[in-house]
Amino acid sequence: MSGGYKILEHTADLGLQVWGKTPEELFAEAAQAMMALCVDPKSVTEQEACPLRIEADSLEETLHVLLREILAEMQAKAWVFRRLQIEKTNISKNGEKTYFLESKLWGEPVDLKRHDICLEIKAVTRHNFYIKRNNPWWEASILFDV
Repeated sequence: MSGGYKILEHTADLGLQVWGKTPEELFAEAAQAMMALCVDPKSVTEQEACPLRIEADSLEETLHVLLREILAEMQAKAWVFRRLQIEKTNISKNGEKTYFLESKLWGEPVDLKRHDICLEIKAVTRHNFYIKRNNPWWEASILFDV
């Protein structure tokens, strides 16, 4: 069994519980789950890749910044994404002073004739945000302001 996610209902927000066997799989699942909340991934082609580099002081902050940056790319460029491809990272190493992640977001410009925008996410919140190891899985809880 590989990683996955489930949608969590929350009073004024929408959340995800995400899991993966490694931190890398957890990050990719979280990114792809968030993107799937915004647009049906089956309608998105992988026309181009947008490079994305993240640095942060903790594992949790790295995931939080990653999700915020994906939202910023979607909004600023009017793009939809289907997949996050992690190229290089140190997120599996415990005790790092600075975590980094180099990745590519695969997607295309928004085409309202083909893309049904499902949900507009305003922000990734810090409320109940966590990453933890629950052997054999890595788990994260993420809430979005919608």
